[in-house]
Amino acid sequence: MGAETELKLAINEEYVAHFRQLSLLSNKASKYEGKQQLINHYYDTADQQLHKQCVALRTRLKGDGCWLQTLKTRGSSVDGLSVRGEWEWPLSSSELDFTYLTTEVWPEALRNINPADLQVTLSTNFERESWHVTLVNGAVIEIALDIGAILAGGAQQPISEVELELKQGSVDDLKGLAHEIMKFIQLEPCDLSKAERGYLLLNIGNSCEVNE
Repeated sequence: MGAETELKLAINEEYVAHFRQLSLLSNKASKYEGKQQLINHYYDTADQQLHKQCVALRTRLKGDGCWLQTLKTRGSSVDGLSVRGEWEWPLSSSELDFTYLTTEVWPEALRNINPADLQVTLSTNFERESWHVTLVNGAVIEIALDIGAILAGGAQQPISEVELELKQGSVDDLKGLAHEIMKFIQLEPCDLSKAERGYLLLNIGNSCEVNE
């Protein structure tokens, strides 16, 4: 199991170009990782049993043409800062592989689900541009700029977000870097994940939080 700690911030599209020009993204302490298109399909049962248990199960097509399966479990999110359990497995195709969902990772409340009952409930399609920033104390934080759309139930909603994910260091390092960025760019903490926003498009959102 990996514990993912990240800070999610909404950015107005008019500030995106200015964000890309921030000096902290172009100095020697920053490594540009490039852009890639990410297509994600989220699975659930017809009665949204996974969503009710605050579980997100998705497959992702990455820019390199490879598929990845990800399971995220119940976590907490306050002022955009979230911490939750996360597992990832490579896939040989776009098909969901239920054999990875062992009793070690799969919540007990969902163990009676038949794999055939899991269908794509919503999707996201966005371009991710990312940087790895090393702070003076050695902390490492990935900064991602996501621009695209959420698709659910025939409706869609734009994605315009900045995510800061802690790779090495403390939560204070994460908050400190966010504070530094917000001196130059207007950003708003966002506690709703892309998946949760998709469920809201389906009119079944609730207070549960499992981030993208």
